[in-house]
Amino acid sequence: AYVRGLHAVAALAAFPEYPDVRVSLSMRAAAEQILAVSDVLTQLERVVTPGDDAERERSPVGADGGTGPDLGEISMEQIQPVLNLLMESHNEEKSFSDQEIAARTGVTQEQVRLLREQTEGIFNRVDAAHPAPDRFGLAPKPFHALFSNRIPYAKGVFALKELLTASLPPEEEALLAATPIVRFARWVVEQGKLPATGAGYVSPKTVRDALDNEIVPRYFTGPDDSLDSDWELSSHGDYTPPPARKELDAVVFHHYRTILETAKVLRLKENAFSVNPDVADAFASKEAPVAPLYHRLAQALFEDVPWDMPRYGSPLPYLRESAGFLLYALEKLSRSEGADADGWVNADRLVDVFLGAHPGLTGESEEDAARAAYWGRFHMDAQFGHHLCVPLGLVAVRRTGLTVMIRPTPVFRTVFDVGE
Repeated sequence: AYVRGLHAVAALAAFPEYPDVRVSLSMRAAAEQILAVSDVLTQLERVVTPGDDAERERSPVGADGGTGPDLGEISMEQIQPVLNLLMESHNEEKSFSDQEIAARTGVTQEQVRLLREQTEGIFNRVDAAHPAPDRFGLAPKPFHALFSNRIPYAKGVFALKELLTASLPPEEEALLAATPIVRFARWVVEQGKLPATGAGYVSPKTVRDALDNEIVPRYFTGPDDSLDSDWELSSHGDYTPPPARKELDAVVFHHYRTILETAKVLRLKENAFSVNPDVADAFASKEAPVAPLYHRLAQALFEDVPWDMPRYGSPLPYLRESAGFLLYALEKLSRSEGADADGWVNADRLVDVFLGAHPGLTGESEEDAARAAYWGRFHMDAQFGHHLCVPLGLVAVRRTGLTVMIRPTPVFRTVFDVGE
C-alpha cells in the first residue's frame, strides 16, 4: 500500500522509498483516543478538510485540544509501559491483571483500568469496522507476522530455518538434494551455461534435452474428469501435453529457470545463461552441502518470484501474503482429526482456512462465496501448490478423480521450525 501511494503522489511530493516507522498504528490510535494527541498530518487534515462538528466532538481533536479519560497525575513516560503490556496482552493473548500491571509499572490500578478500557475500545471499533478473520488458533501477533514476512517467520510458532550456514545430517542433505528445484539447479551448474535465443529464452534444444532426460516434468498437472486412479505429483501426471517447441511451452522449465535467475544462480550474458562464478565454485562438487543452495533458492522463491501469478488472468488476492500462514495451517491440519492416518488432508480444507483468514473475499451472497471457493481451489492447486510448494519439495499431492489430497513431506519438517 505504501509503494502504491508513493508512486501515486510522485508528481506532487517526494517520500522516502521505505517508510520511517517509529510507532505502530495501534500506539498511534492509543495516543489519539486516550491522550487526545494526534500527529501533524491528522491536524493538517482537520484544517484543510473540516468535518462534521458533532463527529469532532466525539473524538479528540489533537494536540491543540480534546479530552481523554481522567487519568489524574500521570506522564507519557508512565503510560508507555502500561500500553506496552496491554498491547502484549492483546497481541500474544497473555493475561495480565490490572494489579499486576500496576505493580510492574508504578501506576495505580484505577489508571490501568481506565487505560485498558480505552485500548479495548480501540480494538473493538477496529473489529466492528471489518469482518473478523479466523486466525486458525493463532494469537494476533504471530498471525500478522506470518502475513507480514514473505519468508515464513513467526518466532516460536513457525519459521523457515537458517540453512545458509546449517550443518545438516546426511539423511536431511539427501532430502534437500532430491527436491525438484535443487535437482534442476545442480543440473544447470553441471552444464555451466545454457544457450539462449535472441529473445532471451533458453534455446529450444536445451529445453527439449532437459525434458527428455526428466530434469523437470513437462507440465504442471491439472484436474481431469476421466481420472479414476491415484497418482503422486512426482510422477508425470495425468495427461500428455504437446511437445515443447520453445521455453515458454515448457511451463515448469520456464518457472524453474526464473527461480534460478532470480536467485542469481544464472544470469543472461550475451547469448547464454551463465552460472554465476560464486555458485559454480560453491556447488560444482556433488559432495558440496546443498542446504545453502536450497536456502538461496527458497528465499528467492518466497520473496521475489511471482509464484502467485497465473499464466493467464489475475492473481488471487492475498494469496502471496498468505504463504507462511497456509504452510503453518497445512502442518496443523496434517496432525488434526480431519487428516487420515498418514497425514493426508483434503485440499479444500486449506481453501476454507484461507477464506476464513480473508472473509472479505467471500462477499455477501452464496454466489459470491461459491465463486471465491472455486477460484480458491484453482489457485491453491496451481499457484500455491505447483508454483511454490512442489519446487521446494514441501508437499506431496495425490488425486482421486477431482479430489485433491495434500500433506507435508519430510523436507517440510527438515526446513521449518514448528512450535507446539
